[in-house]
Amino acid sequence: FGQGAAAIRSLETGIAILEKSAEGRRHVHLLYDDLGWNLALAGQDARADIAYARSDAARSLGRPDAAAAVADLVETHARPR
Repeated sequence: FGQGAAAIRSLETGIAILEKSAEGRRHVHLLYDDLGWNLALAGQDARADIAYARSDAARSLGRPDAAAAVADLVETHARPR
């Protein structure tokens, strides 16, 4: 319905808010999953891969620094060679 970009922005804002607290980090993986799906729908597969990797890291470790480290790895490998 033409709201993909707005949904992506809203999810990114929500993620930034949740990552500021320990309680938010316990649930931030849910927004990363939704962000990944919305990015995939928008044809932004490399960014979707990063969102899914951050979700996995956040789910298993509950630490934003771990999520960022995994995302950096995915981003490095997603770059065209």
